[in-house]
Amino acid sequence: MAALAVGLIVRLVQLQVLRADVYREEARKVLLRPIRTLPCVRGRILDRAGNVPAEDLPCWDVCVPYGILAGAPDYLAVLAEQLKASEPGTPGRVGPADLEQLRSRISAMWPAIAQATGVGLDELAERREQIVQRVRRIKAVVRQKQGIDRRIAEERFSYPMVRGLSHGAMVEARIALSAFPWVEIAAGMKRRYAPEVCLAHVLGRLENVDPDDVSPQGLTDELRGVSGVERLAEERLHGRRGSVSEDIEGRETAPPVDPADGEDVRLTIITPLQKWIYQRLGSAIAEYPQCTGASAVVIDVASREVLAAVSFPGYDPNAGWATRRALLADRRMLPLRSRAFGEAYPPGSIVKPLVLAGALTDRTIAPETPIECRGRLFAEVVNAFRCTAAHGPMTARAAIAHSCNVYFFTVGEMVGVSRLRYWFDLAGFGRPAGTGLREEVAGRLPERTNKGDARNAAIGQGELAVTPLQAGNLMATIASGRFRPVTILRDDPRARPALPLGVAEADWAVVRGGLYAVVNEPGGTAYGHVVPPPEPWVLLGKTGSAEGWPRELDRVYTCEWPDGRREEFIATDAAELRRRLADRGPFTIVGRRTNRRWPPEGQEPETHGWFAGYLIDRDDFAHPGREPRRAVAFAVILEYAGHGGTVAGPVAGEIARMILNYWPEKE
Repeated sequence: MAALAVGLIVRLVQLQVLRADVYREEARKVLLRPIRTLPCVRGRILDRAGNVPAEDLPCWDVCVPYGILAGAPDYLAVLAEQLKASEPGTPGRVGPADLEQLRSRISAMWPAIAQATGVGLDELAERREQIVQRVRRIKAVVRQKQGIDRRIAEERFSYPMVRGLSHGAMVEARIALSAFPWVEIAAGMKRRYAPEVCLAHVLGRLENVDPDDVSPQGLTDELRGVSGVERLAEERLHGRRGSVSEDIEGRETAPPVDPADGEDVRLTIITPLQKWIYQRLGSAIAEYPQCTGASAVVIDVASREVLAAVSFPGYDPNAGWATRRALLADRRMLPLRSRAFGEAYPPGSIVKPLVLAGALTDRTIAPETPIECRGRLFAEVVNAFRCTAAHGPMTARAAIAHSCNVYFFTVGEMVGVSRLRYWFDLAGFGRPAGTGLREEVAGRLPERTNKGDARNAAIGQGELAVTPLQAGNLMATIASGRFRPVTILRDDPRARPALPLGVAEADWAVVRGGLYAVVNEPGGTAYGHVVPPPEPWVLLGKTGSAEGWPRELDRVYTCEWPDGRREEFIATDAAELRRRLADRGPFTIVGRRTNRRWPPEGQEPETHGWFAGYLIDRDDFAHPGREPRRAVAFAVILEYAGHGGTVAGPVAGEIARMILNYWPEKE
């Protein structure tokens, strides 16, 4: 037994002492050779016609080993040893002076990368921090699961600090960074977007994997879709990069992994139509001094495919980190906001056709029941529950044509908020319209149930809020009598069943007759403002003017430091303030107030101007009981621009006629 113990001790000494240099050398070989990744191609995004607004193109990336990014002592020691060995006339072991010299060279590397590539030091620092934090979190998860602290594969990668260099820029970067032999200029892929500002919100963008994401599905330096279709179709678009693990002598340390490219996805969007609408909205906005933005959507009624979804203003989808941050600071125009999907507005009078359909179905009112309009609901109340005119006796069809508020105040009070919520829900309000886009918001249904709130809800004011996409789908629902979720993908695998609202055809005929009169009969709120389309098409629609509240542009923040000192700063939001004061130590925000708003102080905000409607083939219009074969719905809103009939109506009429240049599609 004693002999066995002695033998074990001797063997342990051999392993720990006699062969220590051998193991150290093997570790050095692995440590100094980063895992080499093989790029994959992310799937393309195609529009309806097969054009390619988003694709991967070959490029070059500036990569830095993780050991450098994290300042790992073991990596730096081995690297210093290798660098010293490569320099003639510098024998001996690595000492503190050598390590300090290496750290100085690493510090000089960052400005050199910034100068060679044009990427700012702040962006490089943020990128480095993201990578280090995510690798550390992954390592912590591995340690927790396995009970040991070991090196993980992510610590052996070189990570792109700058992506997308052209061949010429790559050559210049190699020369400029030659003093830093650990920097690698590696082949990669760059996402290229068609420079169409009208598509930016639809396409979305890519960002590096979130530092908090420790899932094993991707590498720390990979890009993932964070908005738009890039995020919606991430699982299909995202490929899998390959990898080769070798030591510094080229011997495999793990089986190679082949790359796998992502799938293409095709959109329902008609790009030329999208571009034309964007330009038309831009020219409309220029006519109204208060106007801050606009949106328009176009939806095929039968398929509920979104043919256009425009948010104005847009931005270049190829915009970089610094440009997006500057755009984020524009609190007036909000160019990064996806208005078509992600902004909910009071719908105003465009909901009146739905309210009428519900009231007729519930037998709360009959089509010919007259309601007297004297210009306001209560003779003794001058500034509340007013109408645009004293219309006299109003029946259902006429109330839609003239957009009589008093009629719908009365109907709303009779129906009540609970039942209005029921009909709003049937039409898709209060939940996303169905694209699955991250930006899509649900809007808001009324909660308060008193009579005043019922009156406001019936004319699309108060708590009710809808997106332009929901407004467009409302018109598709009225045109067909069925609600169906929309889609932005041509090969959408979801069933998306069409659900009838349960409104009788006779009642739909009253509602649609009112929408016809809005555009095509004297007295209609859009009559004379909207040029009808050519035969055989019929345009039906509803104008809306919704109250808009002032938009806060920035705030005055009162900040307090631990020593009791207080200062005031102007910033767009708390996040911007904390970035600006990051070098001034911890502080607390103890007060805030509005600094500037839009419209400016002293100006009352104009209403948001709506027009929502649909184009339908006259033969389908003449046979209301059947599912329309050729019909397209749309909605237009101009923020803080004024009355829907005079502001949004002309734009909507032009859009309706332009639609016919691209739809229906030739068989």
